Amino acid sequence: MAEKDTSNIELAYISGAITNGPGNYGKESFEAMAGILEKLKIRYINPRARQLPAGITKKSINRAMFKRSVIDLFDCDAIIMLDNWETSTGATIEKTIAEYLSIPVYYEYEFCHLA
Repeated sequence: MAEKDTSNIELAYISGAITNGPGNYGKESFEAMAGILEKLKIRYINPRARQLPAGITKKSINRAMFKRSVIDLFDCDAIIMLDNWETSTGATIEKTIAEYLSIPVYYEYEFCHLA
């Protein structure tokens, strides 16, 4: 498979399973990708590291966080799908939105060897 050019990525969105993620809600997977992007000097949005809005209730967490994620996608040059993305409804929707907006979709394996 031909490698995709990552040199034009200024801001990437990291997408993967959070509520169904491995271990601590996928924290390790998101942090590992963030570390790779930092080494590559690519700015990123890590929704897993986002602070919850003040006064949020458990019932409205998913809705509030997903709304923020969709808004963030509009500012990104790329979306990076972590290996577990297919187990997440939210990540699947984020990928679909990115494709609709013609935002290039990358996968975790395309970055692991770059750092």
